[in-house]
Amino acid sequence: MNQQILNRTAGFFVFTVFTLAFAGRCNADTPQNRLPADSLKSWDSLISRNLVINNKLAKSLAFMTLEKAVMVSDKEALTRAYYNLGRVFQKNDPEKAYGYFLTASKLARTQTHNTLYPKSLYYLALINDNAFNSKDALMLLDTCIQIALRMGDWSILPLGLCLKGTISLESKDSSRAGNLFDSAFNLADKHHLNFQKGLALANKALMAKSPDEIIEFNRRALGLIANIPGSEEEYASILANLGFSFSNPDSSFKYLETAIGYAEKYSFNRIQISAYNNLAYIYLDKKQLPLAVSCLADKAIPLAIQEKDHDWLSTLYDSYSDIMFQSGDFKKAAELQKKAYREKNAADLQYSTKQIRLLASILELKQKDLEINNTRKTVIIQHAKLSHLKLVLAAISLLLLFSIASIILIIQRSRLKLQRKTIESARKLIGMEETEKNRIGMELHDSLGSFFQGISQSIDNITEYSFEVRNGLKNQLNEFWIKTREISHRMSNTILGQKTLQQLVTELSGSYTEKGKIEIIIRFTSDQVRLPDETKLHIYRIIQELFTNAQKYADKGQVYLTISQNEGGLNIFYLDQGPGFDADQIKGMGISNIFERVLLLNGTAKLKTTHGSKTSWDIQISDKKYKNTNYD
Repeated sequence: MNQQILNRTAGFFVFTVFTLAFAGRCNADTPQNRLPADSLKSWDSLISRNLVINNKLAKSLAFMTLEKAVMVSDKEALTRAYYNLGRVFQKNDPEKAYGYFLTASKLARTQTHNTLYPKSLYYLALINDNAFNSKDALMLLDTCIQIALRMGDWSILPLGLCLKGTISLESKDSSRAGNLFDSAFNLADKHHLNFQKGLALANKALMAKSPDEIIEFNRRALGLIANIPGSEEEYASILANLGFSFSNPDSSFKYLETAIGYAEKYSFNRIQISAYNNLAYIYLDKKQLPLAVSCLADKAIPLAIQEKDHDWLSTLYDSYSDIMFQSGDFKKAAELQKKAYREKNAADLQYSTKQIRLLASILELKQKDLEINNTRKTVIIQHAKLSHLKLVLAAISLLLLFSIASIILIIQRSRLKLQRKTIESARKLIGMEETEKNRIGMELHDSLGSFFQGISQSIDNITEYSFEVRNGLKNQLNEFWIKTREISHRMSNTILGQKTLQQLVTELSGSYTEKGKIEIIIRFTSDQVRLPDETKLHIYRIIQELFTNAQKYADKGQVYLTISQNEGGLNIFYLDQGPGFDADQIKGMGISNIFERVLLLNGTAKLKTTHGSKTSWDIQISDKKYKNTNYD
């Protein structure tokens, strides 16, 4: 964590300690020191109403209540002010929100029957769960539920049960999650709490096994939370969920359109993005491609860029790629798939960094809290100083170990996910490329065959020239047709699969050598290189790209290619005489495709080159990729 974050957190705690000390010295029970009850309720109502629809106004009101609470030294008002600030920052800055809720819970704990104590514990548990700290989240929830039961605060109890159910669902304990959601619903129903009932039903929809159940639960939830101030975002989210659930495109379209309008009204951009993405697929199913493209390119993607939401951008570019692929624009589809891949990498990094920062902030707040408590106790109990210090140090050590283990786990998960996505993206891109080559090869062969035949007949009908001239023209035309067929065959996976790697590489080198610019020297160390068709195709395309680059950039000279196969796998060594290039400035798709194909083969590729020097490639393919496979 950088020094700026440390300074900000330390400053916040200094302010917190000052506020607690100030509130403790003041006589909060003196009537002239209390804010009017009606005024507090009015401000709280305004803050709650604007949390979602106008967060900026809610934040301003919350800071004003804090200022007034400090001025009049009302501990209850001070507790409520910190609680409201926590709610204001909960969505956009959970690190700040955690500090405010923690201060509110400490203040509320010192007051008799203050219902903000279990509520603050609930939000602390929610933030811990978002930071993958489910153990502390469950401990806070258990305390929250016990205190709410003792106080008779029925409004927070269903929310605590629903959050425990969500954590159980994340840990794959669906049976326990279902029981907790049912308990939350029954409790909310008993005390006529419509918002809490709707939340429980929306959570039960996540566990439903059939589309009809999902629709039923969400419809009931929608009816319960409608017109409840502060529930606008949940209402829009449930509308969008209903749009995803229908198999009938017209029903889905109706709910998604309603969700978009509602979300646009209150600037719920991420809900709009989700709805537009699904709406695009509905238009795609109806063969209305321009509307599908407009949903993504004109609506969803600009919103995702505005939100800086790389995860949604990755999904949207992937959806856009699907639409372009089905429309037959394979080149555009491949470009969009590359964008999706880049955005997914950025999303993984963004998400991991956010989670690590939040977890580190929570642990740091706990450490500061322990230090404050330790200082207070040492003033009162001097004789227990040494033993108490040891306990604090032990607790800090355990927290640090837990923090390190959690961070390592998050990083490992991110790396594994990134590796899987990288391979999937490379496979999809190369598959699109091969599909496009096959299509072009077939069209080249089919379209030009009749064309060449027609020209040949036209030459036969020419009477102005001698037989020798006409025969020479026909020979040149025939040679051109042979070269064209060779090109189309090299683009066809089916024809390439009928030959061995030695045959393919030998024929390929001949076509480049005929042009007279370079001399290609090929050496096979094995009598016959035996590979499965997919691996052989990738190797062929890699060598084809190497020869193409040599023919384009190298001066007259020799190109060396050695292909060897042994028990460990396949090795390809390539060397040309220059002119070389800066490997750190690679921007071409050709060299990128070499690395992507090697990645798909679970191999490694080492490129050595500099300006004015030779260029060499050392490619190693493990036999684990193709052993126990049918060979050519």
